[in-house]
Amino acid sequence: MQTSNKAAGRAGVVKAAFPELVTLVRSTFGGHMVMYHGALVGWLQHDGDQWNAYAPARPPAAGRHLGTFDRGDRAVCRILTTAGFHPVLDV
Repeated sequence: MQTSNKAAGRAGVVKAAFPELVTLVRSTFGGHMVMYHGALVGWLQHDGDQWNAYAPARPPAAGRHLGTFDRGDRAVCRILTTAGFHPVLDV
């Protein structure tokens, strides 16, 4: 998995399946967009020791909260699973 800058270092704990196809891109709104094959499939927000996962929603909704996780890789897996992909954790 690739990250776009050092600020994504906290997201470096993310080890989803298809690492060459999943990219975290720092968002202008805070957090990181989760891109799969260049398409937005969700986003993460890191708050202390918790990761919040979101799936895109149709406007005017901001997004659908998928849960709060203690590990970034689990948050990304939830996003990918919700988008229809089947990631595995590298534990």
